[in-house]
This record gives sequence, C-alpha cells and structure tokens, in this order.
Amino acid sequence: MKKEPDFTIGIQPIKDPIEQFREGVRLMKEGLKDQIEYQRLKAKILRANYNALIAEGFSEDQALFLCQMNFR
Repeated sequence: MKKEPDFTIGIQPIKDPIEQFREGVRLMKEGLKDQIEYQRLKAKILRANYNALIAEGFSEDQALFLCQMNFR
C-alpha cells in the first residue's frame, strides 16, 4: 500500500490576531534586558569611535558627522 505524502508539514494554523499580538509582546518582554544591554554596548562603541576620531585630529563636527554615518 502506497503512503500518501503529508502536505501539512511546515503549515501552521492561522492564529487569532489578538493571540499573535500577545505572543509578540511576550517575546519583546523576554528580550528587553538583552536589547538594553546591546544598546549600552553600541553607545560605548560609538563614543569610543568619536573619541578616537578626535584623538586622530578630526574636528568635533567632522567626528560627529563620521559617527552619524556609521550609526545608520
């Protein structure tokens, strides 16, 4: 007897939009601490970059411009 292929693999039922929203909020809350730490590290790197540019002789305006270009 030939077995029929299972075409439901990888297909998930459509969730209620409210449940999807709640799941998204839950996932955001779980990652909040890591996101805050990531932003702190990013700020430290940006500040170090700015200070290094100043130390290399760039003006404050030039250093700020270059940091803004790298921040995007």
